Amino acid sequence: MKAKTNFLLIISIIATSFASIFVKWSNAPATTISMYRMYFASLLLLPIAYRYRKELLTLRKAEWGRLIFAGILLGCHFGLWFE
Repeated sequence: MKAKTNFLLIISIIATSFASIFVKWSNAPATTISMYRMYFASLLLLPIAYRYRKELLTLRKAEWGRLIFAGILLGCHFGLWFE
């Protein structure tokens, strides 16, 4: 693997490891925590979506429906997981 890939992998492992600690320290409700997690993940994925915007625009209506449904289920998972 490249050095850059190894560095990003280590950073992502550290960030994932500390996530549960930060959640425990937080006094915010579970829905607020899950909203912020989804918001920041969306911001991180936005450049990738912009790069592949032409491919995203070719998705059919059924595929968009599945994507939206999966996002709703993921949001419910985060909201219920931290309760």
